[in-house]
Amino acid sequence: MLLNSDGVVHYLLQRGLLTADSVVDGNLVVLEAPRRNRNFKITRQRQPGLFVKQVQDWDPQAIATVQREAWCYTLAKTVPELSTLKEMLPGFCSYDPQRHVLVLELLSGFENLAEYQTRIGKFPVEIAILLADVLGSYHRETKDKLEHLPQATVFPRMVPWILSMHLQQPGWFQSLSAANSQLLGIVKKYDQFATALDQLRGQWNFRSLIHGDIKWDNCLIQPATEQNEKLALKVIDWELADLGDALWDVGAILQSYISYWILSMPTWSGASAEDMIAKAPFQLETFQSPIIAFWNRYKQVATISRENRKEALARSIGYGAARMIQTAYESLTFASQMNANALYLLQVSMNILLNLDEATTELFGLSEP
Repeated sequence: MLLNSDGVVHYLLQRGLLTADSVVDGNLVVLEAPRRNRNFKITRQRQPGLFVKQVQDWDPQAIATVQREAWCYTLAKTVPELSTLKEMLPGFCSYDPQRHVLVLELLSGFENLAEYQTRIGKFPVEIAILLADVLGSYHRETKDKLEHLPQATVFPRMVPWILSMHLQQPGWFQSLSAANSQLLGIVKKYDQFATALDQLRGQWNFRSLIHGDIKWDNCLIQPATEQNEKLALKVIDWELADLGDALWDVGAILQSYISYWILSMPTWSGASAEDMIAKAPFQLETFQSPIIAFWNRYKQVATISRENRKEALARSIGYGAARMIQTAYESLTFASQMNANALYLLQVSMNILLNLDEATTELFGLSEP
């Protein structure tokens, strides 16, 4: 049974997640918020709201991703050692494996990190440190500790697809937007991309729980208020969670600052890269401060030993460059042709992959002895 706006209320009543009183008193509102899945936001004036997620259809891959997300919530709820994971997730209400429905607490007063930082026009170091605390803690807590759990079979142990994109057959391009086909054509054209992506894929390990799709849209911030004295962070959309390389999540955060900078640059006919940088609303130094704060905090919280920090940073930057290609890809989902910002992301990604040491210091502002 696929849910709709009316059916979701009856479903929640049957599951005991709503009471009849809350339905008939007129204070309940159902809002559809479809994305990759069928999503519903249930708000109530005098009680906490609910967020309901169900697959769009009975596609096996879609079902598997919702199962993975549900398993992350189950882990957080049932394994006492994973305290950080529990704190960083919305509250878990139920998972229905027959109908593939996940019910969570509806977060109130939160804003995704992209919206929040754009609204305030700043990129606070304290948020970067909070991100490092959260990621570093759950990576450390799950490292080499989940493999023995029988439920861990839900994780497919897959290397991110972007590290193999240059191996895709031409027929796959036909199902993409014209702009994404152009992007993949460019990646396949340059041997440097293939060599770098092959090397990164060869470094991959399967030791920690990773989110797999960390980006600012999936990080929700609740600013400090009189009721909530501290800044709060929740991480949502764990559909691509897996056992994998923790530094993939790290690289995703590092590149998010640089990608935001590039995507914010104005473009016009005939504009050069120098023109775009000069007219950008923010300068590179604006993003280097939170990047430096994030890495310095993460390596401590994740307990990366001093002798391993240089290699870990290099791998994180490399993964970040690959994730930058994916950011360009995602920005072109509905585009008919490549734009200057996406082309610049590709160029910067290649520059990072070909000149890793220089990019680490000059672009990201980072170094390890």
